Amino acid sequence: GQSLCSSAEAGLTHAAAQRGAKKMATAHLREALARLRQSCADFSKVARAVFADDPASLSVLGLDHPLPARQPDLLRYARTLFNTAAYTPAMRTELSEHGYDDAKIARERSKVSEFEFALANCVQCAGAAKQARQDQALLLERLDKWMSKFMRIARVALAGKPQLLEKLGTLSRNDKTEAQRQAPAKAAATRQQKRMAQPEVLRPAA
Repeated sequence: GQSLCSSAEAGLTHAAAQRGAKKMATAHLREALARLRQSCADFSKVARAVFADDPASLSVLGLDHPLPARQPDLLRYARTLFNTAAYTPAMRTELSEHGYDDAKIARERSKVSEFEFALANCVQCAGAAKQARQDQALLLERLDKWMSKFMRIARVALAGKPQLLEKLGTLSRNDKTEAQRQAPAKAAATRQQKRMAQPEVLRPAA
């Protein structure tokens, strides 16, 4: 019983820790997504202005489509946008002259990797939290079954000894200690004493 109780407590602690890790991972993912979206939006504005009369370059950058709202679409959009391997020398020159040289674009592209890492970590933490909940439920179920059996045996072994059952914490709703059984009579006696102690109120004659 003690072993099962300890395991259940450890399971509760572990599940709580995994829930916390999941929340942190989710928050990190949101932050990474916001940074990536802002990076894409800033670069897209510059590139659209630079290549306003060059639809071929806009197509290479994936700018023949608007900035997506959905997370998976945004990730594909960003991968295309910052894929310098597809840039022509002329595109590199134009972008560099407007503040987006290879080093700057590499820093922006790193936000794609940051988001991918945050997404993978969030998925992993969600799975770990789910498994921890399942493990916790199983441990609590085992403890509950053991306690149910223990209580049945205790009621037989300690029949007629409610004080001992109370110490074990195994009293049912119908089981009462001696003090509990005498409580209604004591309450009634107390109410009677209060009524007797009150002065009699004279009523006017009809």
